[in-house]
Order: sequence, then structure tokens, then C-alpha cells
Amino acid sequence: MKEANEKEGRKMKEANEKEGRKMKEANEKEGRRMKETNEKEGRRMKEANEKEGRRMKEANEKEGRRMKETNEKEGRRMKETNEKELIVLRNPVEI
Repeated sequence: MKEANEKEGRKMKEANEKEGRKMKEANEKEGRRMKETNEKEGRRMKEANEKEGRRMKEANEKEGRRMKETNEKEGRRMKETNEKELIVLRNPVEI
């Protein structure tokens, strides 16, 4: 009986060790797969962020040029208005 129990114990120990190695290999494989997936996702996100950054930079530059043109137009319009008012002030018209 003792020998049978020892034999059964060794058999179970070997089976557990084999199962443990199998699980360890599966976990390592899954870990490598997840690492690869995360690296891919990281690269994809980095590229997407860089692309969005370039798009925003271009949009900001375009908006800056538009605002500069608008300000220059408004500046010219105000200058003309001020010059006209100055002429009127220098040459008052009598009624």
C-alpha cells in the first residue's frame, strides 16, 4: 500500500510538474503576444498623434495668416477713416 501510494504520489508530482511547465510556456507565449500587440498599438498611437499634431499646426498657421490679413485690412480701413476725419477737422465747412 505504501509503495502504491508513493508510486501514485510520484505520478501525480510528475503530472503537476508537466502541467506547470505547460502553463508557464503558455503564459510566456501570451506575454510575448501581448507585448508585441502593445508595441504595435503604441507605434500606431504615436503616428496618429504626430499626424494630428501636424494637422493642428497647419490649421493654426492657416488661421494665423487669415487673422493677419484681416487685421491688416482693418488697419488700412481705420487709417483711411482717420485720414478722412483729419482732413475734415483741418478744413471745416461753413454752412
